[in-house]
Amino acid sequence: MTDHQPAQNVIGARISRSDCWAKTDEFGHPCLTVRDHCVNVGSVGLVSYELLPPASKHCAPAGAVFLIAGHDIGKVTPGFLMKCSSWRQRWQPRLALSSPDQYEPNHAKAGHYFLAQWVRNPERWLVSIGGHHGVYHSLSPRGSLRNRADHADLAELRSELLHEL
Repeated sequence: MTDHQPAQNVIGARISRSDCWAKTDEFGHPCLTVRDHCVNVGSVGLVSYELLPPASKHCAPAGAVFLIAGHDIGKVTPGFLMKCSSWRQRWQPRLALSSPDQYEPNHAKAGHYFLAQWVRNPERWLVSIGGHHGVYHSLSPRGSLRNRADHADLAELRSELLHEL
């Protein structure tokens, strides 16, 4: 991971990007961070973009590789992270998180929402990010998703990761 000062909330828990999982192992334990997964996928996206014929490159939006790399930013949310019981046991009390059902569980939907705040003309291209598992979501009403998806410490980590990407 990179040099990074972990976020700290009022209870004193310290969480860093290395605590945010994207994939679990066969036992259900976190084994790949969101950061590493996004960098891996973004690297494949970059190579794929570079292999496109010049006449096809103009079809991709500006920042296409960023969108590809950031496709799972919605995994840095309580609703996704608490799907892993070992993560939930460790972090739910430390971060004073409500019960898992109080948060948006769909990381693609949350990612679509958060990336929409980072790109111009988001609706044209972000539908593919929000639907990267084959289900496309409406972002209305936006306020209710934000209320169900966010946590201050995790918002800070998402922002750091998006800046890195």
